[in-house]
Amino acid sequence: MGSKTVHARNRSKYETARQMREQKIPIVQIAKTLQTSTQAIYRWTKGIDCPYYNPRYNIACINNEYFSRQNLARYPERFVIIGFIAADGCISNTTTGQARLCFNIAQKDQLALEIINQEIAGGERKISAVTKTNSCIIAFPSDEICSDLSKFNIVPRKTSTYTLPKLEGNTMKYFLRGYFYGDGCISGKGSHQVCMFIGTRAFIQELHSYLLRNGIILTAGVYRLHDSDDYSHMRIKNKEASKLTQYLFDDDKMVLLPRKHKIVVPVIKGSKWSKEEEALLLRVSLEKFCELTGRTIGAAKDRKVRLDSKQRCSV
Repeated sequence: MGSKTVHARNRSKYETARQMREQKIPIVQIAKTLQTSTQAIYRWTKGIDCPYYNPRYNIACINNEYFSRQNLARYPERFVIIGFIAADGCISNTTTGQARLCFNIAQKDQLALEIINQEIAGGERKISAVTKTNSCIIAFPSDEICSDLSKFNIVPRKTSTYTLPKLEGNTMKYFLRGYFYGDGCISGKGSHQVCMFIGTRAFIQELHSYLLRNGIILTAGVYRLHDSDDYSHMRIKNKEASKLTQYLFDDDKMVLLPRKHKIVVPVIKGSKWSKEEEALLLRVSLEKFCELTGRTIGAAKDRKVRLDSKQRCSV
């Protein structure tokens, strides 16, 4: 396509697109930079000799040393990603012969994959949507990464055999935070909270022993999952749930799922309301208050009724 056939309002973009393509910049990146469709960039740059590019095949961007012993010692918060992999990731080496770290999770949690993609590959790997299952997938081909992850029991076909890795201190805390992102949940409100972990029978039993042995919680129930002999779930209730979430989320490093953090915040606070929270509740809307503090809308409504009643009685 010659410049004479391009509309005058697109002439500048046309010239810029060809210059960028001659520098071997991918069509997708050019389209994003110029805020133009990829079809238009393809037409404008047709005839320029440049190898085909697809982010899915870009492996040079992958940091193969991301989970090396030295890097984990320097950045212990990376164990959050390792825990998330243990819960929702897998290792595959059946397609190409090369080991790959793979994820396939719900689209509502795509932000977690974007963060992991940025951490491991500078955001250069492709995240693909699977409309049939309403999920999204990404893969990181790397023998080094998969070898490093195997030290934490993350190996191919781990679903029914996974066991708790031997970690201590902050590394275990970050690992369990990541695992909670993937296979943990919180329900209930106020001081009546239930925190739950799901996993293989061996994993849950080892986790239960670790938490009690280290005094992180005092009691928890372990139950079979759907009458299965291979899987179990652990329930931690009320004050013990608050103690566990305080242990897991005592800082804001490597926040993979902000939606779970919003649920966790009121659990950590338990049923205690600070004077600052009560003052804020009287100044802003319920929705804004919940967004700022992480409290549930139900808890905020109940508290506001009490505060309004208290103010009327004092008048």
